[in-house]
Amino acid sequence: MGEHAGAFHDYDRLVELTPEDGFAYHARGCARAELGDPHRAVEDFGRAIALDPNDVESRRNRAGSYRELGEPDKALEDYDEIIRLEPGDRSAKEERRRAMEESAVERTGNSGCTRGPVPAQEG
Repeated sequence: MGEHAGAFHDYDRLVELTPEDGFAYHARGCARAELGDPHRAVEDFGRAIALDPNDVESRRNRAGSYRELGEPDKALEDYDEIIRLEPGDRSAKEERRRAMEESAVERTGNSGCTRGPVPAQEG
């Protein structure tokens, strides 16, 4: 964890020095995610995306942080945009499928498990 904390401080300084550089926010967001702070990671990835709306990696990482926060519907928006920007991105399509499953579970409370045949009652 110390290594990630050190990286965070370096990237935090980079953001201070170059506030118009999306990479700085992306890198700090990654460090925040590694340090277990997905809320703040989402904020940094969002800033990177605001500076460069075509930043696929920031969208991918923000989607992952949203999923970690239990917000798969927000992740779906990012995956949809990644797929729009890069239609051949198989990884985004697979992650989108997983986020859809998570969203369905969140909405219905149903894990998707099915019950086997009901045993006949004796009597």
